Amino acid sequence: MTVEQLSEKSGFSSHRLRAIERGEVNLNLATMLILAMSMDTTLQNFLDGVAPKLRDQKFFAVRVIPFPRYRKARQDHCRKSGNLLVT
Repeated sequence: MTVEQLSEKSGFSSHRLRAIERGEVNLNLATMLILAMSMDTTLQNFLDGVAPKLRDQKFFAVRVIPFPRYRKARQDHCRKSGNLLVT
């Protein structure tokens, strides 16, 4: 199935689908379900390709914000806005 065909079936733009394909977009469950149904498959089959990547540290390194960096950004935001940071 081409991206254009999937776009027509799913209702998502081809631009968004390409961004998903490149890993630039985090999918929620509803989006995954729509894509799976559009490809005439089950959500389980749709997610089967993800399981091997869950064991790969490099896969997460580029997608997940390291906790210390997140915490620092959150602290900076709270200081600027005058909110207290509850830990």
